[in-house]
Amino acid sequence: MIVAWAGFAIGFVVTFLIVPWIIRHQKNTGMVGRDMNKYKKTMIPEMGGLAISAGFIASMLFYVYINGQFSLVNTLAAMSTVLIVTIVGIGDDLFSLRQSAKAALPLFAALPLMAIAAGVSEMSFPFIGTVNLGIIYPLIIIPLGITGAANATNMLAGFNGLEAGLGAIMHGTIFIVSLLVLPSNPAAIYSAVISATMLGALLAFLFYNWHPAKVFPGDVGTLVIGCTLATSVILGNMEKIGLILIVPFVLELAIKAKHRFKSCNFGLPQRDGTLKPRKDGGSLTHWVMSHGRLREEQVVLIFLAAELIFSAAAFISVYLQYLA
Repeated sequence: MIVAWAGFAIGFVVTFLIVPWIIRHQKNTGMVGRDMNKYKKTMIPEMGGLAISAGFIASMLFYVYINGQFSLVNTLAAMSTVLIVTIVGIGDDLFSLRQSAKAALPLFAALPLMAIAAGVSEMSFPFIGTVNLGIIYPLIIIPLGITGAANATNMLAGFNGLEAGLGAIMHGTIFIVSLLVLPSNPAAIYSAVISATMLGALLAFLFYNWHPAKVFPGDVGTLVIGCTLATSVILGNMEKIGLILIVPFVLELAIKAKHRFKSCNFGLPQRDGTLKPRKDGGSLTHWVMSHGRLREEQVVLIFLAAELIFSAAAFISVYLQYLA
């Protein structure tokens, strides 16, 4: 899997080099937003996710160039899906799209994968067994997967290092799992290269995004993280792993829906650097903050630890299905 590591390196280097340029450009043009979890008013560039997308696209172009080990159609479809979601994220960051529009527009990103009938229509369900979904898979499951994942990862955000950290754990898990199951699941090579690329890009971005952040991913970043997650598991026939990893985000999405998407994740910053939950808040972050006097980085570490538990669950699932 030298090509996957090459993709990791390209994603890391391209993202690492582009982020400083984005920071300078957005500061000069006033494209900044307040870091809401800081007691003192701190303005930070908001669209750093463009660098993550650039790192991913650069790696995809590398895979197109070598082409020998991959289906060119699958590679171009994955790249097209991410480009469309990137455009949606840019539009949201610039024009603050309505929640309904933000939820619906990623459906268009699913079109390339639907057109090539990506993935396998046979899926395994608990207590039921394997079911062949037929035409339902490309027409319903793929668009729901892309849209659901992109919007879910956009919900649990707003803390320095949270989005990129969670994304790195998810994509790192998929990368390792892909290598483990590759002998029995050849399609997992697509999960491996896509997740390796995103892992490299996200680790590079974390260098600038960890507390205290110099740049935010913006909606363009959070949408791309979820989109690439869904794309990798669809092309690699590992939907079950993706569903396990995205559970915290789905819970957050459900909480947001209960509050009609009017609640926020941010805490009330205190002079001593700790955060208090907001009375009008509706988020998993507020539940965590209600259990002690926590600083922003501590809240983030708690969520990363929780995601590692779901990562462990994914490995157990793989062991039972492929390795036991």
